[in-house]
Amino acid sequence: MSEDGTGGLFLLAAAAVIVDLLVDHFGLAGRKPRPLTLGRAVGAGLILLGVALLLLGLLWLRGQR
Repeated sequence: MSEDGTGGLFLLAAAAVIVDLLVDHFGLAGRKPRPLTLGRAVGAGLILLGVALLLLGLLWLRGQR
């Protein structure tokens, strides 16, 4: 993890995506269950990849200064 908190930000985003998928899949919090499909899993993976690339870019830019 880096000292500026970008690693923590990625973990927070990852946890939010994973918890949302689990809540939807099992129908927790009074929601109607929505099974985890390949499309939803790929979409979640793409969101996490985007966040990771954004944070890596920020780290790279800070290293350039």
